[in-house]
Amino acid sequence: MQGSLSAGSFAAALRDLHLGRETGLLHCAQPGALRSLRFQRGDVIHVLSDQKDERLGETLLRLGVISGEQLVQATAVLVAERKRLGPVLIELGVLSFGQLQEALGRHIRDVFERVLSKLEGQLVFEAVHEDNARPDETRPLLQTGDLVLEATRRMAPAEVTAALGDLARPLALGSGAGMLAAALKLSPSEGFLLSRIDGSTARDALSLLPGDAAEAERSLLGLIACGIAAWGTARRAPAARADDRPRVTRMPVIEGRTPDPVVPAAGSSPTPAAGFPAVPKPGPAAPAPAAAPAGPDPETAKREKQAELRKAIEEAHAALGNETHFEVLGLTRSATEAELKEAYFRLAKRFHPDSCNDEALHDLKPKAEQLFIRIGKAWDVMRNPKARADYEANLPRARPVPQASNTAEPAGPPTPRTQALAAEVEVARANDNVRKAEKLAQEEKYWDAIQLFEAALPIASGNYPLRAHLGLARCYLKNPNWARRGEEQLHKAAQDFPKSIEPPFELARLYRDRGMKARAIGQLRKVLDLKPEYEEAAGLLAELDGGPRTDPAPPAGGLLGKLLGRK
Repeated sequence: MQGSLSAGSFAAALRDLHLGRETGLLHCAQPGALRSLRFQRGDVIHVLSDQKDERLGETLLRLGVISGEQLVQATAVLVAERKRLGPVLIELGVLSFGQLQEALGRHIRDVFERVLSKLEGQLVFEAVHEDNARPDETRPLLQTGDLVLEATRRMAPAEVTAALGDLARPLALGSGAGMLAAALKLSPSEGFLLSRIDGSTARDALSLLPGDAAEAERSLLGLIACGIAAWGTARRAPAARADDRPRVTRMPVIEGRTPDPVVPAAGSSPTPAAGFPAVPKPGPAAPAPAAAPAGPDPETAKREKQAELRKAIEEAHAALGNETHFEVLGLTRSATEAELKEAYFRLAKRFHPDSCNDEALHDLKPKAEQLFIRIGKAWDVMRNPKARADYEANLPRARPVPQASNTAEPAGPPTPRTQALAAEVEVARANDNVRKAEKLAQEEKYWDAIQLFEAALPIASGNYPLRAHLGLARCYLKNPNWARRGEEQLHKAAQDFPKSIEPPFELARLYRDRGMKARAIGQLRKVLDLKPEYEEAAGLLAELDGGPRTDPAPPAGGLLGKLLGRK
């Protein structure tokens, strides 16, 4: 396997090596740099680079995972004992095994992004027999399928169309599609397409996806590239029977004109057109059927459908804050995997934001978007058996419904006091879940912590929503795939809690680690505007800004400006 490096060739190579369960090195020879991805049985487990700043140690140092002193100490050991850096860092107690897995994943993604940033050069695969592969490789916390999806998303529309080929072919689910879909981070378009794979053709599935056609094709290619979807076998047309009567040959309508019917020549039989019903034999005229009652006109039917959708969106949105994942999907706790999947795809289609594109429903689009996101969150937890079990363990036990006697009076509606008590219990439970999530994060159980943080955030009160935002951000940032989510959570926390110094300080450190000096300085100045005596922020600002900063530059005027002698 070798050729020119492009978005298409790189994505195709990743796909073939991943699905083919290959072992070896995929070399990317780019101008001035040689980078290689090490595959073991189809998974990327390590990367190599001849660029000094892209090696594992320097990458971990730049990301703030280890310090310069720790890197020097580990380097001395690995040179003396001829060991790899990862095991040495574990032996020295610098990283735990889980932290090393995360660090390796971040290193792979860092080099992967460097390859994608300059797609020119040569691509060569060097196969290695599994018996000769390096043993005991630490598996990174990374899904190779996500790399395949990302590379596919960078392909140009022409490359995507050429790679898909004939769209008249039927689609089928790949081997282990359910597990793959649960493990990978699919886009909404990819998730919607997955629900449409039922043996119909690729063209039929693509026609159901709203939005840009090129983006729809790219989503389909991504599903095929990572093995979730595959080309199926064409369905055979039923054999013609000897007593089939001639069929009507239909011609296309061109520019709104109905063509003249095709009349067969004398002495010949019309050629049947596959797929159309046979013309019945002429017989005695049947009595005219009674006239059917006239149905509603199209405009009335359309308005009724819009009213029904409006009511459904309004009611579902009003219940968002109080519903569990099961209630969001309209299921009981005993729901099977098949029931979960059916409920998710039915609701995702019904409440997709594009369902409100009609002008009469345009005002509902923000609510539909919130519903769509909430349904997706419920599905992300419910489709993962472990995440579902952990989530159910934190739900209150369902109490048995007492059997009503014949003489019992019907229960009245809950009183305001009862409702208030129920709300207080929910808030207390959410605040407690934030504390539990913080403890899980300290134990490096980040996925479990994320589930509790997300469930508690809309309900918690006091300073717990801020703690949930910060905890979510820190957990997201542990996974390179979710780095953007982590940054967004910090910005949301800064917006919701403008007087708190923690969100801008966390953002400042994040931007410093990414080398975004100007952004880091801007966030530090916000911190010092809120708390001028914050020494750690002042020291970091002095380090980034090239000198000590005695004036934290508060806004002119106001009480703070007067205290500092500003007019």
